[in-house]
Amino acid sequence: MNQILFSIQSFRPLLRSYSTSSFFKFHPTHHYLHSYSPSITSIAHSYNTSTSLTTFSNYINNTITTPLSSTHFTPITNPITGEIISQIPQESSLSDIHNALSCAFDAHQSWKSTSISSRSTHFYKLHSLLHQNIDTIALSISLELGKTFSDSKGDVLRGLESLQYAISSLNSSLLGTSSHAFSGGTSSNTSSVLDAVQIKESLGVTLGICPFNFPAMIPLWIIPVSLVVGNAVIIKPSQRTPGASHFLAECIKKSGFPQGLFQILHGGKSTVNALINATFADVFGENVKGRSSRTSVIQAVSFVGSSGVGREVYASASEKGIRVQCNLGAKNHGVLVVPLETERETVKGWVKMVVGAAFGASGQRCMALSVLIVVCHRENEKEYEFVMDVLKNVTESLRVGYDLMENGVKQRQNVDMGPVESDKVRVRVKEVLEEAEIEGGKVLVDGRKWKKAAELPENGFWIGPSVVSDVDLNMRVYKDEVFGPVLSVIRVEKVEEAIEIVNRNEYGNGASVFTVDGRLAKRFEREIDAGQIGINVPIPLGPPSMSFTGSKGSMLGDCQFYGEAGIRFFTKPKNIVSRWEYKQQENSQNSVPMDIPNVESERRA
Repeated sequence: MNQILFSIQSFRPLLRSYSTSSFFKFHPTHHYLHSYSPSITSIAHSYNTSTSLTTFSNYINNTITTPLSSTHFTPITNPITGEIISQIPQESSLSDIHNALSCAFDAHQSWKSTSISSRSTHFYKLHSLLHQNIDTIALSISLELGKTFSDSKGDVLRGLESLQYAISSLNSSLLGTSSHAFSGGTSSNTSSVLDAVQIKESLGVTLGICPFNFPAMIPLWIIPVSLVVGNAVIIKPSQRTPGASHFLAECIKKSGFPQGLFQILHGGKSTVNALINATFADVFGENVKGRSSRTSVIQAVSFVGSSGVGREVYASASEKGIRVQCNLGAKNHGVLVVPLETERETVKGWVKMVVGAAFGASGQRCMALSVLIVVCHRENEKEYEFVMDVLKNVTESLRVGYDLMENGVKQRQNVDMGPVESDKVRVRVKEVLEEAEIEGGKVLVDGRKWKKAAELPENGFWIGPSVVSDVDLNMRVYKDEVFGPVLSVIRVEKVEEAIEIVNRNEYGNGASVFTVDGRLAKRFEREIDAGQIGINVPIPLGPPSMSFTGSKGSMLGDCQFYGEAGIRFFTKPKNIVSRWEYKQQENSQNSVPMDIPNVESERRA
């Protein structure tokens, strides 16, 4: 297989495969990404000249590996066109896996001793490079995932916030202010001659397993926090959206980080199992680097993805003594408490927020608001009908399409929602809607009947937004994480019923209430069992310093992602207790200290 590395400016071969589509008119010789990529000269992609497909290969020790002749590839399809645009190895070879682990371990040995000021230099360069190339990375996300361009940019920008938090932890340490990243605190004169200090040390080699739906944000949840405290990182991106991780790799390389500190391995279950199971004896043979031969090289695993796979990863890694954090499935509820008729304009604003949270990214995000509980007494039927009419009209007004850029100009303006990521998702959404009708639900807005605009590609994975009312808790549309553009509506008469429904659900990423009653809002935030609460806010995500605090069945592990909790996850505390006597203690030469040093024993001495 004839493969060559190509620059970001030459990323256009990937676009050539679209040029036959009626909506893509990229000139094949135009330096499409040049204006977005002034600082990056190469990208960790391989271009297969025999098939005109981009081939993503493993990125090990700052080098693209050549896939074995026996490697099987998985095609990557552009959801907008339904066309295959690239391919990725189904699994990584064991030799690549062990090579990546070896290089990562060696890189960590030097990086953990690198001064904070030197680390900060690399991180500032990385932030600058990523910021200059936001549009480039967003484009790759839109091509692989079908997100609107604006949504893809949001993916990158939210990830950059986590990077900024990592940089701020370095700044705190350099300025001598409180830094939870590197210090656990000190206690001078714990007793008369004892001082104690707690430091935080890096773990070693860490693994990030990322989902398809946020190809930039989730790696940036993991990479900066792990690197900033001194670890090495291996990322296994989704097999459906690997492009953004390779752009990140190139930016990390250009920022001067040590060779081998960040690496990418592609694959599925076999690759993940091989990484988790690899011991120092497996990777290094008899030279086990001063470690127990049975110790796992991977010391921490961060996983974001489906509940079933996440539980398997958690069990497997935990059994090996590896610390794990897993962000799993979700079913986020919004509770709209219908106010008096005089508040109708407020209600309209709430409904618009609900619709945006439900159908943004085509409903394919773990914080999508997929259930709306409307609290309204039966005698107030007119106001309930008003809410449902507004919900129907706003949902039907959503514009489904694409808004990819050419020469910095959007191809289509004012697009709210793109296609779903695969035909499999589209089929699942249709099945869920069919079952909802059979089970007694009312499809108020039917995405199956959405009329595709003539200029949109015929073979794209298009489906419109759907709203299902009269939903009960036993319907599949409620029980399953649909992960598509479907909003379920449940009506109750009392706030107590709404709170009970939210708390009974197995998931706990987030929940929101829309109300004009401050006392009710306070009750909601205190009584709801979910990790993130919104008060008139549909997607209640705080700043990176606060971490992502999903709970219940949405999270496995004791430490949350990024922020202060992320720092704790990627470090281990070490207490150092020292004793220096500057006064000769009476009878000290004749006594043998048999007790554990404490305040009372020191006082008696």
